[in-house]
Amino acid sequence: MYAEFRHDFSHRVLALDYRWSTDDWQIDSHTLEARLRMPFGESNYLEPHLRYYTQTAASFYRYSLPEG
Repeated sequence: MYAEFRHDFSHRVLALDYRWSTDDWQIDSHTLEARLRMPFGESNYLEPHLRYYTQTAASFYRYSLPEG
């Protein structure tokens, strides 16, 4: 699943994105991104970018190996 939001605040553009995915190994991942495009000059801009990502372990993952 993917969702995005864009908004123009007087020539500064805020972009928010969210991604969720899953697979047959029961891995779920979530990504949230934020960008703010700030123009300066005639043809330049600055765009800070933040990303948060998390993921669950696969269904076959174990913290330790069995003894023996």
